[in-house]
Amino acid sequence: MLGTKHGNRLDEITEQAWRQLASAAGTAGDTARQAKRQTSALADQATDRIGPVADEAWSRANAALDALAGRRRPLPWAWIVGAGALGVALGWLAGQAARAAVAPREQSPTAQEEDITERIAYVDVDQR
Repeated sequence: MLGTKHGNRLDEITEQAWRQLASAAGTAGDTARQAKRQTSALADQATDRIGPVADEAWSRANAALDALAGRRRPLPWAWIVGAGALGVALGWLAGQAARAAVAPREQSPTAQEEDITERIAYVDVDQR
């Protein structure tokens, strides 16, 4: 009977150890997945912040290399063409505004007749 009690106690201890190990493994797996998600989020944020900085650094490094090699920067044709197009558009608008200011205002036919009558009424005729 002594052997049976001892065997049952070993089985209980083994079973309890197994449950604790399984629980610890499950908790470790959850912790690892959570750590993986947090690390991935931090890496994404770092990439989002470093990307434009790295592009700017490459651009400046290439410009410095070109300057040291004696190469001139190319003309910014897109800006030049855009400024020219803007100038043409503003000139056209100014021309339209000037034409509208100088052109006689359209009036109804009766208003034109009244205007002519007023002009005629004030004509000074010198009869000597």
